[in-house]
Amino acid sequence: MAITRPYVLIYHLFILLNILPFSCGFGYDFTFELEDNAKTCFSEIYDESELIIFEYRVIRGGKMDVDAKVVSPNGKILYKQKQRQADTYELEPQNGEFKFCFSNEFSTISHKVVFFSIRPKNVKSLSGQLGIKIPTVKSATETSFDTINEYMNTVYDFQRVYRLKEAIGRHLAENLSTGVLYWSIFQTIIVVSTGFGQVLILKFLFTEKRTNNAKVDK
Repeated sequence: MAITRPYVLIYHLFILLNILPFSCGFGYDFTFELEDNAKTCFSEIYDESELIIFEYRVIRGGKMDVDAKVVSPNGKILYKQKQRQADTYELEPQNGEFKFCFSNEFSTISHKVVFFSIRPKNVKSLSGQLGIKIPTVKSATETSFDTINEYMNTVYDFQRVYRLKEAIGRHLAENLSTGVLYWSIFQTIIVVSTGFGQVLILKFLFTEKRTNNAKVDK
């Protein structure tokens, strides 16, 4: 049953206030840990042709590289890269289940933390996201909702980039903090050892002097 025009506005408002802050174009991003000598695949089912962006980046672990590939429903490999730190790939999936796979099988000791996102390249209008027929002539309210929708998707993209950079920066800061801690411990050991060494040397020198003085008195 077709939804009449007044109800379309109610649905649009519901999306803006409840669903859109969490879905933002029905894309998603995910961060996971990939163990050494392991392989992980994520599946996504598409029921319509839509241009999407597949993006990934290794946040931490080893040389910060990973193998990645995209497999179509018929088993054809659409994208394949080996030992890449980050990359972006655009594809237009048809109906079926697509697999996005990551492999760390070339590494035997290093775990990896990988971030990836799958999102539409073009932002749909709210009517398109709801599956409602897009009106030929939009009212001022519908146009405003679509504009807000685009702005919120832009904000979401900025937040995604910020979270990614924040995770990478946190990893670098933790590594730097660990290095400074170990270097401080090493320097402390050197200072303490030098202090004990100086005390022993001074004690040895004064002990020798007392022995020589005793021999002279005799």
